[in-house]
Amino acid sequence: MCELPAFQRGSDDHRRIADLEVSTAILASREQFYLGYTLLVLNQHVEELFDLDQALRQQFVEDANRIAEALNKTFSPLKINYCLLGNTLRHLHWHLIPRRQTDPTPKRPVWEDPIPHVQLSENEFRQLAHDIRANL
Repeated sequence: MCELPAFQRGSDDHRRIADLEVSTAILASREQFYLGYTLLVLNQHVEELFDLDQALRQQFVEDANRIAEALNKTFSPLKINYCLLGNTLRHLHWHLIPRRQTDPTPKRPVWEDPIPHVQLSENEFRQLAHDIRANL
């Protein structure tokens, strides 16, 4: 994950929201059915939260908090879901998911059912990233 061009600091990827203190925020490519679904990827390769020293761990959580607050200001969701999994991609990254009352199951995890595919254009991704970035 840390090798992918979209996650390189300073990248001009159309899904890129911001480079934060210790992580990079980008919009998820296929999950925009949940508009604003964001991935926050730690800039160094670490697989477990407990492998971070306390200062880095606190900053990673603070980066997640900053993005969550920006998502909240941008979308006024019912709730922000925070997920730190790593079962598939063994690299620390948050999934930050704005949830709305209009979601099919707003009080259940998004992964219980297949996520409908919504394809945004590069310009739509850029505008969405800009809107979130404006609220950081």
